[in-house]
Amino acid sequence: MKRFSTRLAVVALAMTTVSLGLTSTTAQAHTGHSGGHHGSSPATGWYVALGDSLAAGYQPNAGDDRTGGYVGKVLVAEQRMARKTKLRNLACSGE
Repeated sequence: MKRFSTRLAVVALAMTTVSLGLTSTTAQAHTGHSGGHHGSSPATGWYVALGDSLAAGYQPNAGDDRTGGYVGKVLVAEQRMARKTKLRNLACSGE
């Protein structure tokens, strides 16, 4: 039980960190400011997916689809606000 609680705490912390990073990237996209010179385009933002088989896009008898599942849908939604957002799916399906 302690192992599960520790894992849950780590996942929650990682999700919070990623959420804060996405909020910052989205705010930059809305204002057009990236902290650089005026007229420069915003830097590429990163969507880092951490988690288990759901984040990995695991499908029975098909393996992992790293851009499928909810991760791909979140990426598409984020790219509407910040076109340069790229995905790093570091999820582990355990399979």
